[in-house]
Amino acid sequence: MIRIRNCFGNRFLNRVFIFLLSLIALTSFASAQSVLDDRSLDELLSEGRLYYLRGDCELSQVVFQEALKRDEANVEAMMGKARALACQAAYAPAISEYQKAIQADSTNVSAYIQLAINYRNQVLSSPAEYPDNLDLALAAVQQAESVSPNNANVANIKGVILFTKRDYEAAKVALENAVSIAKSQSLGNADQSQIYINLGRTYRELADLQLAQSAFRRSVTLNPGSAEAHSLLGETYFLQQQCDDALYELSQGSNLDASNASSMATLAIATFECGQESDAEAPIKQALDIDGVSFPELYTYLARIYIGKGRLDDAIREAQKGALLPPANAEAAYWLGQAYQVKGDNQAAKDAYTRALEINPEYFQARDAMNALP
Repeated sequence: MIRIRNCFGNRFLNRVFIFLLSLIALTSFASAQSVLDDRSLDELLSEGRLYYLRGDCELSQVVFQEALKRDEANVEAMMGKARALACQAAYAPAISEYQKAIQADSTNVSAYIQLAINYRNQVLSSPAEYPDNLDLALAAVQQAESVSPNNANVANIKGVILFTKRDYEAAKVALENAVSIAKSQSLGNADQSQIYINLGRTYRELADLQLAQSAFRRSVTLNPGSAEAHSLLGETYFLQQQCDDALYELSQGSNLDASNASSMATLAIATFECGQESDAEAPIKQALDIDGVSFPELYTYLARIYIGKGRLDDAIREAQKGALLPPANAEAAYWLGQAYQVKGDNQAAKDAYTRALEINPEYFQARDAMNALP
């Protein structure tokens, strides 16, 4: 009876609380609407831009929507609303707003570029749902090219779209053109740096690591504060087995963006594979603290470190985590077997090796280890 009364009381209080919150929200909205009503169109456009720059995309959208009520043909308000929607990953309505902006001004190069970017973002967010969007994105870029044929930003986005389509040769041509145009224009260092990043990625896909390295180095020179440029340069050094340079650049990238799990994971793996196993423990843990799901191989590396330190229970725990995460990981199962074997639990070791071989029947290291068990 007491439990029923308490539940009723909690439900009643929750309803009262929700009602009060709704009332406050409606009052705040009414107050905000009253403030917006007093703003001129120019003031609304200025405030919408300011909210967007501050990262308050939802409020920016509201303000630009209010501006469109004053002047439904205002292209700047359309563009502002579209940017605010895209900022909230509302790509479909953002695309609609960019299309309206283009209808109002068919020479709006920025609208074509952003339209292409949002088509691409839809593909990245849900590839199966938007199979034709990359073609639509490329068509938008081509329209921008017809309006502004020698535009570095247009050539850059064209390269990015082609890269996403996996047409790497065509992407290389577009991005090299972007670099050439940017040299003759007053494009900012950060924008030029991003073009070199995109070009470097393309060179890597074409297996030209030397050109990729040169592109990433140029990107770092143009924008030393770019964590992405440092990390990509470090990855490329690592692929070329240049450990000292790789670890330096990867450390720079991780220091500039300590919240990036991918960069931290790459630093951890490079540190381990470059023979500094003990030093790899800290970045492995940092990467897993940020994202404990996307990098299952890190659990295997951590297990290997713990085996080397004789911390076998810890090694078993970490290897089990790696083995449980998708995709099926034969290496994690193998190192789980190694930890059990060193601990003296031969049956558990055999089970782990068997699992490794089920995942990868050609994992001869696991087969040899199992055959060597007493």
